[in-house]
Amino acid sequence: MSEKRRRAHIVGAGISGLTVGHELARRGFEVVLLEKLSEVGGLARTFRYGDFSFDIGPHRFHTDREHVGEFIESVLGDEGIAIPRYSSVYLFGKYHQWPLRPKSLFRLPKSVLIKCFFDLFRRPKFTTERFDDYIKSKYGQTLYEVFFHDYTVKYNWTDPSKLHAHWASASIDRAIIDKRASMNSLWDTLKVTLLPKPVTTQFLYPKHGVDVFCRKLRESIEAQGGRIVCGVKNIELESADKKVKSIEYDGQKDDVDVLVWTAPLPLLAEKMGIDKPNLRYLSLVAYNVEIDHKATLPDQWIYYPSKGLDIARVSFPENFSPFMVPEGKGGICIEITTLGPPSMDYAESKRESIINDMEKVGLSTRSNILNVHIELVENTYPLYELGYVQEKERFNKALSKFGNVHLAGRTGLFWYNNMDNSIEQALQLAEEISPEGKGQT
Repeated sequence: MSEKRRRAHIVGAGISGLTVGHELARRGFEVVLLEKLSEVGGLARTFRYGDFSFDIGPHRFHTDREHVGEFIESVLGDEGIAIPRYSSVYLFGKYHQWPLRPKSLFRLPKSVLIKCFFDLFRRPKFTTERFDDYIKSKYGQTLYEVFFHDYTVKYNWTDPSKLHAHWASASIDRAIIDKRASMNSLWDTLKVTLLPKPVTTQFLYPKHGVDVFCRKLRESIEAQGGRIVCGVKNIELESADKKVKSIEYDGQKDDVDVLVWTAPLPLLAEKMGIDKPNLRYLSLVAYNVEIDHKATLPDQWIYYPSKGLDIARVSFPENFSPFMVPEGKGGICIEITTLGPPSMDYAESKRESIINDMEKVGLSTRSNILNVHIELVENTYPLYELGYVQEKERFNKALSKFGNVHLAGRTGLFWYNNMDNSIEQALQLAEEISPEGKGQT
């Protein structure tokens, strides 16, 4: 008689959930993934409208971890293409390559350059946990005022003095992606800017959209006997003897051996009967704009820190892959954030402002817009408010009493990361759950 296979229930079929599911299925587990949306991918979905394709903002694979890179390449196969990174920031009415180059310095107002020079020698010491104090100690008062303050308020809906300093290291590191172009201080920024040659960063991208990676993982899981249930409306957990004993979803009830949670932490607390942590998430409104011409800029993504603009960041699908748009056409994904769940009423109220901003910054004209598709994406970014570390620690301590529950992913770990980080953590988690590579009890 064959041994009974251990069963792993995974809540959330995003990058992390699918990676854990893939690895546990490969190790012999009976895998069940539960996803509330109608398709897999989570934050790594691709929206398709006829011949136009848009990711949820800029997505790309870039890692210095060999085993992570090998895993990504093995999943993508011939879908992966290598692309040089191009990104910019829109400051003082002009586009500047990011990281900054020498020619960009000379295009900045002289008063800003002079103040930045003096900031090299008079930056305050960092003595608190606050984001604004950290930025001033690293970059000086001037860059804080002209870039970091307004962009932070716009993106986080929170005064920088009420954010934890961890948001600085997380968001800046994620934006740079290449350690050779590290810009974690004013001196580093100056050194990178003045390098004889800019650091050329290559990253990997699926030529038909980032969700190809997710769909390939799904195919592999199902080929190994795993089950993926999309459109799940509600989940209930039953706990006893310091374990989650069963999970109920859409009228079905299963016994639980292992539970991997990648959804928001407050929801897990509710289902487990644990005090909810005071942890909040930002959500995203994406305006996916079809335009009647190719992109006018070479960048994959651009930051817009000015408080005079509603748009916060844009990305151009065809600058990731020419297969994302029809020949001669273009696409622009424009992002704004909301605190808490987004609403279509709010998104529609911003439509005209977004189109006006597009014209103002030279992305396109109203007459060249073919269509605007609005997508609402919940729980996109963890909000690193002061006190979040203590809230996470309190929740994790309460959760640790349940031996068969594991957290994964950006949302489940309340950890702002890139896809590569999520994949690395998911691979490690699968190894911890099944260190001998077996799924039998």
